[in-house]
Amino acid sequence: MRGHVQAALLAMLLLPSPLESQTTAPRPTGASVFPVREAVDVSRFKVTNRAASFLDLPARRAALKTANTPLLLDEIASAKFGMSCRDAMALPIPEPGFTVPGFYVDRAGWRDAVQVFIGFEKTVSNLANAQLVAEDDYHAQCLVDLLSKWAQAKALENFGYSPDEPQAWYTVESALFAAAFALSMVRDQLPDRQGDLAEIDAWMVRLARGHSAISGLPSTACCNNHFYRRGLYAAIIGIMAEDDALFQYGARAYLTALDLASADGWLKLEMMRGRRAAHYQNFATLYLVFLAELLESQGYDAYAMRGTHGARMGDIAGRAIDAIITPEVVLAHGGSGEQITPMERDPQFLVWLEPYAHRVDDPRIDDLLKERRPLYNRGLGGSLTLLFMPN
Repeated sequence: MRGHVQAALLAMLLLPSPLESQTTAPRPTGASVFPVREAVDVSRFKVTNRAASFLDLPARRAALKTANTPLLLDEIASAKFGMSCRDAMALPIPEPGFTVPGFYVDRAGWRDAVQVFIGFEKTVSNLANAQLVAEDDYHAQCLVDLLSKWAQAKALENFGYSPDEPQAWYTVESALFAAAFALSMVRDQLPDRQGDLAEIDAWMVRLARGHSAISGLPSTACCNNHFYRRGLYAAIIGIMAEDDALFQYGARAYLTALDLASADGWLKLEMMRGRRAAHYQNFATLYLVFLAELLESQGYDAYAMRGTHGARMGDIAGRAIDAIITPEVVLAHGGSGEQITPMERDPQFLVWLEPYAHRVDDPRIDDLLKERRPLYNRGLGGSLTLLFMPN
């Protein structure tokens, strides 16, 4: 699965950091890591279960009917309240060719520009959450009506992009996997909407193919956390549409992360982020855990897979937890001693702990979850506490 060229590239890429060696290691660039990404062999990955989501939906519906913990009961009650379908259908559709100011360049302008996308992501996730605990199919029908409207309008297919102004490209990533995750949670409830579902699938496939065709070069967005985000929408859309090529794109993103990780799980591309290194180790892990869950849903033992240097998903996640608890730990791996840690202020960045807690026995995860539940992320399924917290 790994060729001699790939191993040589990785050997050069993953030299020790200056604090680990007497010599200064070259900083990875998009040009140096893109060949590593493209060398990954994903031919064995095929869609095997089109009905799968990122969680076992029938089992979760059954579990929620017997829920008895106060926090989970509160989440169920909140989800049941749902939202008006009239309000959902009134959401504005972004104009073709839209642009978004850079998050770190013009924070106020970015905030204004993304409101329409935030509203869309919250709406699709909340409709999916409501359907999970509903006695009828009102919210599922509404979600399909909404996505059909956007599909017919060819929404998100045309956006402004250049290597110097990529923020609209990043924004579509989030909107696309939010819609795809939500749809995967309700489609099994709608046997009478196959024609509409096929239309939505076709729209999402077009979007995914067009969006993922942008490499991100010359920046490291070709292969870092943004690549994992693109892999996430590609994997879930590939599953729903039985599109092996998109599913393989998701597998490539996951395996590339394993290959670009040091033996103990530090992600070198994220360690380049200086004062935000701890945040980006966690941010990348956020998407990689959900990618692992999608691969697992198709019968692949994602958590057992190892990168060229031996790293597994558990190593990457373990280092993310280290960085959450003691952000300064990244200093020894390329980051700065003083860290900016938005995951401490905003628990949306920690929702990966909910599904991951079912995969490992780590008391640190239990402590983090107890302090921060309920956990919600508008793009990754809404209330992850509702979706994964044990009764």
